[in-house]
Amino acid sequence: MIRTVSKEDVFQITEIYNYYISHTTVTFETVCIDANEMHKRVTNVLKNYCWLVYVEGNKILGYAYADIFKNRSAYAKTVETTVYVHHEHQRKGIGQNLYKALLDRLMEKDVHVAVGIVSVPNESSIRLHQKLGFKCAGHLREMGTKFNKLLDVELWHKILSKEETNI
Repeated sequence: MIRTVSKEDVFQITEIYNYYISHTTVTFETVCIDANEMHKRVTNVLKNYCWLVYVEGNKILGYAYADIFKNRSAYAKTVETTVYVHHEHQRKGIGQNLYKALLDRLMEKDVHVAVGIVSVPNESSIRLHQKLGFKCAGHLREMGTKFNKLLDVELWHKILSKEETNI
């Protein structure tokens, strides 16, 4: 089941995220966070956007949210999207279902563009973005360092609204 996050979910979300911090280059964070920090992040996102969780029984198996892309007024209808699936529950469609639900909510909120920032290589995330109609908008070299390795990122974007563009 997919639903809006609640404060009771924060501990499980933190555990999911900290796995990725400690073991992968999917996130550029390098130090694990605590539940208080995650609670602040969730609260901040919910002020303007949405944060969804995928729940099976009492277990959070994944989450997705959108937040500001850049803190400049001209980006007001553009968001950065994030999806994480518990590392033991990948390749079950959870990420795709969460992302679809997130994009649906964003369209309801009059968001025009969703941007996913993917550290590469990350074939599963690239495939997910492609399946959902995102287009690669650029490859940025050596944008971060983690585990003593320089990392590239790709920007993936999807236009959500039917609004006319002047370009």
